[in-house]
Amino acid sequence: MNDEIFKDVRDSLKRKPPIFEVHILEIDDDFNSEFTLMLWNVLKNRDPVTKLHVHVHCSIYNATLLLLLVADRLILRPYTWLYLESPKRILDNIGEDMSNDAVTQRFNAPPVRSAFVTNHLNVCKIISEYLPVEEIADRRFQLQGLKDYLISEDDQKALDMIFNP
Repeated sequence: MNDEIFKDVRDSLKRKPPIFEVHILEIDDDFNSEFTLMLWNVLKNRDPVTKLHVHVHCSIYNATLLLLLVADRLILRPYTWLYLESPKRILDNIGEDMSNDAVTQRFNAPPVRSAFVTNHLNVCKIISEYLPVEEIADRRFQLQGLKDYLISEDDQKALDMIFNP
């Protein structure tokens, strides 16, 4: 299913529509961070003639936030929220999986990071370019609050009018 979605998005963007709309209706287990990273990359690298409008109809978590960060326009259902797991807490929990036995720790290699951990760290690194990750992590953050951090299409038009009359 994700392969079909990815292909459809990529093919649609190749046609360079003036507006490309994404509707986030629900998040389930199939919508994982690896897929979202791939989708984010395609959306981020779209032709500049295509404006991205992202409609958020549900609360979101972790990697899904990436899709909002590359939007030219956000349309948010009221009272939706974001939950982003802190990268520090994720890394700290890897250490807890190790045995407390000193001999075991001495002769065993450090734990291998799972694909989830690696992808989540990549997601958080990207998000940190737009938002203060530690301020919004590990709590429900109202999506409406993102507008305090992001420049919308309307904000950009106002800036352009001020600086390029």
